[in-house]
Amino acid sequence: MYEVFIDEMEVVVPVGLCPHERLAPQRLLVSVRARGALPIRPHDLSACIDYSLAVDRITAWHTEPHVDLLESLATELVDHIFRHDPKIDWVEVTLAKPDFYPNARAVGVRIAHSRDSYAARTAL
Repeated sequence: MYEVFIDEMEVVVPVGLCPHERLAPQRLLVSVRARGALPIRPHDLSACIDYSLAVDRITAWHTEPHVDLLESLATELVDHIFRHDPKIDWVEVTLAKPDFYPNARAVGVRIAHSRDSYAARTAL
């Protein structure tokens, strides 16, 4: 099994259910783990999992309409990853709001799916 990761990529996104979160975009820390089976000795990027697939999608969030739930963003990212890279068998997405509570480092959500479990619950 081969894994790529993104740890706590900071983005500013129009997200949140609370009235004060609708006044301005919120700072998020995004972490992603993606696993798949790859050749023992890959010779080029096409044989690997390219984390720029997730990075490009995450960085585009700041231009999109407001989303109420972190769960919506996390699920959308999982869907994007599975749809665009058939080598990925498992993905985990963590979205954290570091500024929500002053006495907590962060609050957020984490979702993880195998390709099979996700496909069974969606139209993937």
